[in-house]
Amino acid sequence: MQLQYIQEVKRLIGENIDTLILITVFLYIAALIIFIAVSVKLTKIMKKYQALTRGMDGKNLEEILMMIAREVEKTKEDGVSIKKKVEDFEARSKAALQKFHAIRYNAFENMGSDLSFSIALLNGNNDGFIITSIYGRDENRVYLKPISGGTSTYLLSEEEKKVLQKALSE
Repeated sequence: MQLQYIQEVKRLIGENIDTLILITVFLYIAALIIFIAVSVKLTKIMKKYQALTRGMDGKNLEEILMMIAREVEKTKEDGVSIKKKVEDFEARSKAALQKFHAIRYNAFENMGSDLSFSIALLNGNNDGFIITSIYGRDENRVYLKPISGGTSTYLLSEEEKKVLQKALSE
């Protein structure tokens, strides 16, 4: 019985040898294509891994990720610190003199040249002062008038109003 079975298998193989060779060749070609595709993907993964671990002599991926996590946390802390410094700088810069304008004029008709002047100096909140110097033949007077929020509690001359408006428009 066993001998008959072996002979029957040999006969089937003999009759279908062309088909079996064709199937075997097809399977080898399919395996080769799959092998090439896997090799290409593996090469891409290896390049990415090497780029990720560049400069990390002997460290494993977990150590690298932990180091990156620490650096990200430090960067966040640095960002918060920088943001606070910028906010402090912005607050301080509002108090610095930022806007100014000056004009020269002749305070008296019988005087030559424009020897009188008014200067407005304001910060970012439109607070500051106006300095006015009135030059006369026998004397020179200097006035200082505070400005708060773009206005003064003191009466302003036309020249002082003009210099204040120019400074506010800057």
